[in-house]
Amino acid sequence: MNNNELVPYEDIYSEIKETLLLSRSQAYSAVNFAMVQAYWQIGRIIIEHEQNGNARADYGKAILQELSSRLTKDFGKGFSVRTLQQMKKFYVMFPNTNALRSQLTWTHYRLLLSVENEQARQWYMDEAIASAWSSRQLERQISTLYYERLLASRDQVSVRTEAVELTQLKERLTQNLPPALMLLDAQEITQKTEALMAVIDRARYQLSAQLTETISETHLAQLLSDFWAQDVINVLRFKKNSRNKREVNIRPSIFALTAKMDGDCLQLEMLVQTGSTGNVRPDEVVLGLMSVGLPIVNEIMTIHREGLYVAKDNDLVSPFVFC
Repeated sequence: MNNNELVPYEDIYSEIKETLLLSRSQAYSAVNFAMVQAYWQIGRIIIEHEQNGNARADYGKAILQELSSRLTKDFGKGFSVRTLQQMKKFYVMFPNTNALRSQLTWTHYRLLLSVENEQARQWYMDEAIASAWSSRQLERQISTLYYERLLASRDQVSVRTEAVELTQLKERLTQNLPPALMLLDAQEITQKTEALMAVIDRARYQLSAQLTETISETHLAQLLSDFWAQDVINVLRFKKNSRNKREVNIRPSIFALTAKMDGDCLQLEMLVQTGSTGNVRPDEVVLGLMSVGLPIVNEIMTIHREGLYVAKDNDLVSPFVFC
């Protein structure tokens, strides 16, 4: 069979493939919207039951807790008390079921519930549909007060252009990233904004390491206790612009450390200091664990950095809130 004979088959395949992909997309949208309608009905049932029954706050709370427990047992995750409260709010904020839009997922609607102003909420909903915003894009537009900035700005074109350009930028970057990487968000910052690495001071890591021997959970817990009991955990580092080394105590810069066994593999999660104020590497924490007798094969480790944060008021916040 020559190449010319293959052309009709390629055309047929392409048409069939396009039909299947469209059908799959429509089926996915239909399932999503069916769940949106179900959650609206759940909110209605709870609200009407409360209105017809005992309206005391403690009664309503007890009902939600019981419903959450039984629904989770029968249907799995997705029915926490908080989620049931969101379903109630969903019914209150969108009382007309015929006005629900099939283009929006439950995640879109949960984000819209945070917009108290009815006009703003309707605008975000219409714009999300018209611009085909993902839930992440909608979240960003709400968090940056897109609607409010449009109303307040004399140059609405610039405000709209900013949102479109960021959306396009994320799409282009995502298309050119390696398969293992995904861009979650992009945000415009001004020249006056402090450099992110100047405010970041915490890093969370996950680490997997091989052990020379299997140890019990009890023994592991004792070794962790011995590790935390130390006031000083010294590591050697090169002095700046020098070949000489100096001892550095990293103990005050280790804020959290958990460990569990997975066969002969050790799983660690740690929160340590990082950034301009100081930096602790996860392999240095491993050396500290080895010093109390944990039998880690230092050469065989997998390290994954989960995130970078800023410590503020005994909490960890995203550095992007400072932009």
